[in-house]
Amino acid sequence: MGLVLRSGLAGLSLLNVILLARVLGPTGRGHYFLFVGAVAILARLADVGMSPTAVVFTSRYPGALRTIHRRLAGLLLFFWLIVAALASVLIVNGVLGDLPPDAGWLAVAVLPFAMYEQLWLHLMVGMRRVVAMNVVQLATGLLVLVLNVALVVLSPGGVVVAVGIYCLALVVRTPFMAIQAARAATRAEIVGQVPPSMREIVSFSVRGYPNALATLLWTRLPAFVLDVFHGADAVGFFSIAQQILEQLILPIQAAQDAIYQRVVRLDRTEATNAMNRYLRLGVWSMLPLAVVCAAVAPWVVPLLFGDVFERSVPVLQILLISLLASVVPVLLSPYFFGQLQRPGLASTTAWVRVLLALGLTLALAPALAEIGVALGVAIADVCATLLILVVYVRIGGKPIGSGLFPRREDVPWLIYNSSTLKVLREVRDGAATNSSDSRTFSS
Repeated sequence: MGLVLRSGLAGLSLLNVILLARVLGPTGRGHYFLFVGAVAILARLADVGMSPTAVVFTSRYPGALRTIHRRLAGLLLFFWLIVAALASVLIVNGVLGDLPPDAGWLAVAVLPFAMYEQLWLHLMVGMRRVVAMNVVQLATGLLVLVLNVALVVLSPGGVVVAVGIYCLALVVRTPFMAIQAARAATRAEIVGQVPPSMREIVSFSVRGYPNALATLLWTRLPAFVLDVFHGADAVGFFSIAQQILEQLILPIQAAQDAIYQRVVRLDRTEATNAMNRYLRLGVWSMLPLAVVCAAVAPWVVPLLFGDVFERSVPVLQILLISLLASVVPVLLSPYFFGQLQRPGLASTTAWVRVLLALGLTLALAPALAEIGVALGVAIADVCATLLILVVYVRIGGKPIGSGLFPRREDVPWLIYNSSTLKVLREVRDGAATNSSDSRTFSS
């Protein structure tokens, strides 16, 4: 269900990208992407590791969602005030590149809504409420598409209106997300379950913060490096390829949503065995997708986005290497964070990737523009994936082939776990487990 809904969301998102690219052109598209990137960077800076804390602690303490939600929301407001003050200094001093000051102030204003969105998404994944999570996003994605067609495509709204629609969507979806969180807390509440203390929450958040920051810089920093050397046009070409890539990775993200709670709760040996199966299936299911996309990109990209974006084709083909390399760290995230409780280890490998990508993009971008940035990102991704695999093998104690090479029993396992019968059994077993947990904690 998560994959089906995420696929619909990916279709809406891709359609929005196509419409805005055709109407705004490379320069307008570049300005829009820089604004969205600025909001994302500020949101991750102000998050201070609360999002990974939300998914891990709600997986471990499902009956304490209300307390976890309330404490994290309070921290969110506190950190927003700090980041808003720092961002104001940058805006006043004009350190924004091609982003105008008005856009900077708007980014600060909508920042708490963007922060709450990423916090809420992780809360829902921790509670395994991926259907409700995706329905809310799908509804607001449809709203954005309708408004873009009416106010940007059919009317000469331009970049300003497109940015306004993006901000409006952030604001509108917030109350619906809060209602869903309250309902999930009511249904999952377990009498007598002791919630994690504020000290535990803050400690885990601080330890997980470097990884979250590194992940964001890896996705957003290349565009800003490109803007410094070649301006918004080059960013526009690069952003098209990057956003297509973000849609292609959605099946793996849907798989991560589905496995997170299970990986956190299993004992170490069972979690490692399950993780190896998830890695095998993830890598080998994405390989044919990447090959097909690389083959059809020269025809599909100009057809969808217009001939003016033909320069995005080689960028996309190079970044498809990153797509395959990203499967491993995305799927291993529940293992390192939730099962091992070692966010610092994941942070180290993530920062290796960021620093390597930054060095390569600074070296290659001046001469090769968006092609150089794509090469830097792809090389850094491959190196970081090899590093995290080495670390995983040493901790898990299993040979690397058990996580990379397919086995005969994988296909029957996948068919069974995707069947309606399996879903019905999980619903039944989950209801029985919740009832048993409630009686245990009450006694």
